[in-house]
Amino acid sequence: MRNLAATYRPLKLDDVVGQEQAKAILLNHIANKPKSSYLFCGGAGTGKTTCARIFARAVNLGSDFNTVEINAADNTGVDGVRKIIVDAGKKPMGTPYKVFILDECHMLSTQAWNALLKLLEEPPDTVVFLLCTTDPQKIPATIMSRVLRVDFRRIDIDLIVKRLSWILEQEKLDPVDEKSLQYIAELANGGMRDAISLLDKVLGYNVEVTPELINTALGLLGADVSYQLLERICQHDSVGIIKLIDEISVHNLDYKAWVLDFRRFVVKAMEISLGVTEYAFSLSDALIEKLRHVASSLELIIIADCLNQLCTDLIFESDPCSRIKAELCRTAVGYN
Repeated sequence: MRNLAATYRPLKLDDVVGQEQAKAILLNHIANKPKSSYLFCGGAGTGKTTCARIFARAVNLGSDFNTVEINAADNTGVDGVRKIIVDAGKKPMGTPYKVFILDECHMLSTQAWNALLKLLEEPPDTVVFLLCTTDPQKIPATIMSRVLRVDFRRIDIDLIVKRLSWILEQEKLDPVDEKSLQYIAELANGGMRDAISLLDKVLGYNVEVTPELINTALGLLGADVSYQLLERICQHDSVGIIKLIDEISVHNLDYKAWVLDFRRFVVKAMEISLGVTEYAFSLSDALIEKLRHVASSLELIIIADCLNQLCTDLIFESDPCSRIKAELCRTAVGYN
């Protein structure tokens, strides 16, 4: 089967799901003279790079010629920026503009930003910069003051589900029950690309799609195991925590993915305890009722904070299982 995320990447702004405000801004600038520099901000998979490519093609009258796309994560240093500066000084041939798309631009070094600053201050009339980032806090203030910021919001679950159902129809595949599609959308955290990629992965099993299969495809253990672990933390049961982690470690987990999923579960429990949750598609009514009483919101905040730090630390951890045991036990006794 084809790569669904690539196959169904939008080719025009009207095909982009959601992002109505961002699309309106870009359509206005396409109809008129574009600005010299834009900063597209938003979470992974929300359409930043896709819209940057569409915008670049539109301002160049339907041509991809003279569009240069650079992944700043792979070109963080000043040498790459110097090449951009040299290239920007050459007039485009055959199109009105030379467009530079800098994806993950927050990864640029301080020296690279300093080298780029002068060009952003006094850009040639024939150059358009489209900077894309998931982390605008890391963009220097001197750069932020010289670009037009366009925000891409997380896409609503209902819109993601509708798009996934449409893709299944286009591929002439059997429909997937709405609860499973809602669960995929929830896991994608507002990112359409991630939702489509996850659907693609699950469909590769060639069996009926269920929340349990989705957990298998992602290397997750599901809500019941997450609840058991949360309950033991809230009961300050360090022995129980260690035993449960030993039991689940035989599943050859992607520990970071699992910790991310457990954090999502804990945050959902906090929302349920506060009565503010909007959706919990992977949770049964019985489990939701248990979560209303499992712990105070303060305890859940402390646990979520521990998991936030774990998500960062596990990137460099050679023995993630032991680190998870230690941190969760520390948290369990820490607020006792």
